[in-house]
Amino acid sequence: MVQFYLALTFWMMVALLEAYGIFKLFEGIVRPRWIHLVLLPGTVVAETGHFIAALLTGAPVQDAKLVSDESIADAGKAPPAKSGVPVLSPLLIALLPIVAAMTIIYLLYRGGVDDGVVSSFSSNVGFLRVLHGDSGLAQELGWRLGDWFGLAHGVLSGCQSLLGALPFEDLADHWMGWLFIYLTACLAIRMVPLRHKLRSGMAAILLVGAFCWLLGLIEKVNDGIHAAWPLVAYVIALLTVLLGIALLVRGAIALGFVLADKPVPRRSK
Repeated sequence: MVQFYLALTFWMMVALLEAYGIFKLFEGIVRPRWIHLVLLPGTVVAETGHFIAALLTGAPVQDAKLVSDESIADAGKAPPAKSGVPVLSPLLIALLPIVAAMTIIYLLYRGGVDDGVVSSFSSNVGFLRVLHGDSGLAQELGWRLGDWFGLAHGVLSGCQSLLGALPFEDLADHWMGWLFIYLTACLAIRMVPLRHKLRSGMAAILLVGAFCWLLGLIEKVNDGIHAAWPLVAYVIALLTVLLGIALLVRGAIALGFVLADKPVPRRSK
């Protein structure tokens, strides 16, 4: 059982780093305020979590903004004079948005809002086996380079399964599935802490993993967490696809300037 929760923590950490990469790539193209607007549902959840955590720990709440031009690159560089409880404030401010986002994604999935997207995606049993802690990551992944390439191949296979599961046909009948994809993307990307260093978010992920393990000691809860594994795999695949799109867009823009023999502009802060 421990192997499963170690694998779960590992993939949650991967999701956080992918979300950071997506935000970082796009903020080099457009102002962060537009990213916050596009990800509005996730922005609302993240800022609400920030506001509540700040109130609980005595950190300043005037920094909680729904839309701002705050860059990830500046996170944690200029802390306010009153920073709340040391260690606890940044950890809780990073933790609450992550827990809220994960909870809402799970409730959307359990409520059937996914319109069968996750079940169609999870038909790729091989991908789930590679990611699963009991049968894949913990037992099969070693220190050999080939093992890690196999893991990367499994993630790419999951991306292929996700693209194949997207309801492109009869869009009007599958609007709920597209809404689920949009909401999960917004919530997953906005798990990244903007006002504190990334390590606060990474520490929060470790805490979430440990808490899941403790809850997993209860048999019914453990079964429920195992049953949600396709959802974890779906989020990983979704963020990987979005990260690939961000890399392609950023690279295409840079290539266009290079071919035009012009310097690649850098967005002013």
